[in-house]
Amino acid sequence: MSESDIRPPPPPLLRQCILEDFKEPVVFQGLLSNWKFLSWDLQEWARVLGDKLMPFRSGVRKVTPVPQWERSCQTTHLTMKEFLELAEPKEISSGKNTSNWFYFDYKYMHQWFKENPDILQAVCWEDFGFPEQRGEQSTVWIGSDGAHTPCHFDTYGCNLVAQVYGMKQWILFPPKASASLLPTRVPYEESSVYSKHNFYSPDPHIANGLHKAWIITLKPGEVLFVPHHWWHYVENIGTAISINTWLPLPSDCESRLEECLVKLLVSQLSREVPDTEMIFNPNEDDASGCSLQENITLLETCMQQFFEQQLDREQLHTEGESPEPKRMKTVPCDSNDLWDRRTSISHYETFIQNVPTYSGDQLQNFLATKRANFKSFSSNNPELSSVTFTVEKVINALCHPDVISVAKTKLCQEFCGNNL
Repeated sequence: MSESDIRPPPPPLLRQCILEDFKEPVVFQGLLSNWKFLSWDLQEWARVLGDKLMPFRSGVRKVTPVPQWERSCQTTHLTMKEFLELAEPKEISSGKNTSNWFYFDYKYMHQWFKENPDILQAVCWEDFGFPEQRGEQSTVWIGSDGAHTPCHFDTYGCNLVAQVYGMKQWILFPPKASASLLPTRVPYEESSVYSKHNFYSPDPHIANGLHKAWIITLKPGEVLFVPHHWWHYVENIGTAISINTWLPLPSDCESRLEECLVKLLVSQLSREVPDTEMIFNPNEDDASGCSLQENITLLETCMQQFFEQQLDREQLHTEGESPEPKRMKTVPCDSNDLWDRRTSISHYETFIQNVPTYSGDQLQNFLATKRANFKSFSSNNPELSSVTFTVEKVINALCHPDVISVAKTKLCQEFCGNNL
């Protein structure tokens, strides 16, 4: 066994590959040795978190006609011990909650674990080349079996997800699959584009048009890299805990401008909708009250930042330097050449593995098996007023990612001509 087979890849090499080279999901193994709570069982988590009340989103373990959007879920405040009594009963006869799942999801650790500095300090992404990303910049996800996030893609950055306890299943699709995944901006959440498809209790025919999927069940100690704009559906297999961090990319400045356009359109179009709560996710309730002036000010700020970034790139290009922002530069490895980096990273297959792929037929069979696990049905699709129904359709037409991309380009041309 060669030295490169047993030693992990150097962090600068990993950083460059994550930010520039990896175009498909990969799984890292053996790089979380310093995360001390990987050895904790659930009882230790309950002891450490004590009487802290945490908001758990609760959904149903049933077939539903649409995804279980956050707005359709209940919120229950539980301590970790109370959560485990629902998720991990000692005996079936002890009253296991078989009709609901619970999820403490997308919570920034610096807000919820400030009284637990040991947990915050244990989270460090330095071995992946990102020493600036620590617990303060990470989010935590704690949920029972079946807890899940509807299929979506993140408009900003790329994603590293560490599995801390239990297992979590990921179904991923590349950006080019967007048309078949039916993008929707309702429910509206800044930085998230959802799919209308329900992958929790799926109709197998949603696989039609999806020619390839990346599917993996992440185990404790493993870290998944989710590339920029990749669609993903995520579900706990048993009680599970994971921690992630989003890594900024140069393209985020452009994405922020597009998201400003979406927010402007959504908030203005929904202003007189009688049931506004059906348009917005709970954490975006304040967006419905944004005035036109507030939205325009935000849009102008994002446009200014975008133009400044373009000028910086032009200047660097003129000076013969890399067009990427200086903050994204990394420490050189053996070579800056892309081929050399890919050759170097191939030596570390012990630590880096590709995510298994499924053909369209295999995906359909996978979804059919998943659907067969459900015996009961439920409707979580509230009746909308005719105005809200129409506004939802208009929002999805005007805020479709393809339309917003064109609108952003046309808007910039209006302000600075055809030089962009």
